[in-house]
Amino acid sequence: MITDLTKRGRAHLPARQHTIDIPETTLPRMLDDVAHEFGDRIALDFLGRKTSYAKLADRVRRAAGLLYNLGVRRGDVVALVLPNCAQHMIAFFAIQRLGAIAAEHNPLAPTKEIQDQLDRHGANVVIAWEKALAQVCPDGDLCGRQVLAVDLTKDLPHLSRRMLQLPIARAKELRTQMRGPVPAGVGSFVHNLKRAKYLPDHIPGPEQDDVAVYLHTGGTTGAPKTVPLTHRNLVAQAKMGEAWLPPTARGSETFAAILPYFHAFGMMLSLVFGVHVAATQVVFPRFDVDMVLSAQRRRPMTFVPGVPPMFDRIAKAAKDKGR
Repeated sequence: MITDLTKRGRAHLPARQHTIDIPETTLPRMLDDVAHEFGDRIALDFLGRKTSYAKLADRVRRAAGLLYNLGVRRGDVVALVLPNCAQHMIAFFAIQRLGAIAAEHNPLAPTKEIQDQLDRHGANVVIAWEKALAQVCPDGDLCGRQVLAVDLTKDLPHLSRRMLQLPIARAKELRTQMRGPVPAGVGSFVHNLKRAKYLPDHIPGPEQDDVAVYLHTGGTTGAPKTVPLTHRNLVAQAKMGEAWLPPTARGSETFAAILPYFHAFGMMLSLVFGVHVAATQVVFPRFDVDMVLSAQRRRPMTFVPGVPPMFDRIAKAAKDKGR
């Protein structure tokens, strides 16, 4: 399939390139292809903990099996109420493998907003950050849904997890930032994932025109609306990113995943495009200037999508620190 670009967009593309070929593929096939070709390459670096593409694809298969055993089928909706983390990406692609729909939510949104969105799309399964469970399960009420909690500390390197257990003020502060109370009846995503069996290969995946994602966007009104995007939409976005940006070397780039995956900008230029070009994603659960500068020293990033105020703060902090 060929997607035409606007005249304004053509000015930014290589000479004589007026169209982009959109491959006949889907998000789970995209990940499988990258894992086959670049299995040993680091896919995710979350605060120092590394996950290869082979390991990511393996966990996605297991997570798809977990969701299938929870009753998720093609066309069903699974809600994600998560910050950027490895578990977010695993859950996202597991949903895609089943041909289900990932409904993305801002984990910091107020309770009424999240409840209205959950009621609107009707997800029966919710995977949520522990600190967002108060909005997902107000007063401990699961509202008839199956809810799995995500403990962000499980994504940390082993030494960092051990340090969080120390009886010191800084460790307590970090635990408070990353963890929250879990109501009765809410399961653990990581615990269930470890026990889950792989999704059988004979279970069919999605077609290109199946809906892959529900994004909640305020647009110009400020009131979030549920917008469906198909696999074709997202694959096309990845190909357009490849054409618009400076030449990207497949399997050689390091992306900063600072923008939230639950937002269109972060989803397209990190979660989807990053996988498309087999990039290593340095994943940040929130925007923190010191965290970004530290990561840049540990793993230099070649592509940092963001907004001007972010770049301004990073540049000023780097100058102040003499970096």
